[in-house]
Amino acid sequence: MDQQTILPKTTTAQPSEALAATKYEPLPGIDATNLKKFQDEHFPEFSKLTKITDTKSQSLVEAAIASIKPHIKDIGKVFDAECERRYTYHKEATSARSVLLTPAENYSKSLSKLLLDWVKAERLREEQRRIAEAQRLAKLEADRLAALPPPAIASLFGDEDDIPVPESEYASLSEFVPNTTAGQMVSDSGVGTRKLPWKAVIDLKALVIACAKRLEAGDDSLLMYLSANETVINALAKNQGEKISQFIPGVTAVQEETIKLS
Repeated sequence: MDQQTILPKTTTAQPSEALAATKYEPLPGIDATNLKKFQDEHFPEFSKLTKITDTKSQSLVEAAIASIKPHIKDIGKVFDAECERRYTYHKEATSARSVLLTPAENYSKSLSKLLLDWVKAERLREEQRRIAEAQRLAKLEADRLAALPPPAIASLFGDEDDIPVPESEYASLSEFVPNTTAGQMVSDSGVGTRKLPWKAVIDLKALVIACAKRLEAGDDSLLMYLSANETVINALAKNQGEKISQFIPGVTAVQEETIKLS
């Protein structure tokens, strides 16, 4: 026995609102009056054809399709030539625009980058000037203190025991007290020695290694004793950009600003 195909008794099409065309707006140079007239006359009836329930409704759908196909060809006849002409004009206009627009955009980008680089370089120079001025003032203050007599220095530091004694003067005391060591009081002349305040001697390499080991164990307490030379790093970042990480592990370059001219 031949296999039979069982067809549903009812076939449902898409809702009519899904097939509705958007509102047509006439274009200069294109006469679509007859096309619009056809759709205004027939499409309201086509919108009702949402189900095929019998041979009559089937015939109505077939007739609608038969009338739509030549209508589609008519649309092509009216629009295709004009669309091609306008597309060609669009390409020509786009090309002409690019001839003027591309160099303008290139100058805008290159000049903006030039200005931005200058602003960043000026900031770096200003930071360098600030550091140099701070160093100059610090040296002036050190020279001023060095030129003061001991009583004047004592008045600056308060307690006599807090007066800093240069190591050269500390060493010179040995000729007066040849048989004593640091921290001992000496002789009847009243001349003695005393210990200087403690000062740190930094082994940077050992500190970095210890910090790294602590970090591996989850302890970042030693990081506070390390500081980066941001002035030098920023200068390198400006020249190397994203490549800076190749020179200094742990450092990345970012650009967070742009120039906006009002």
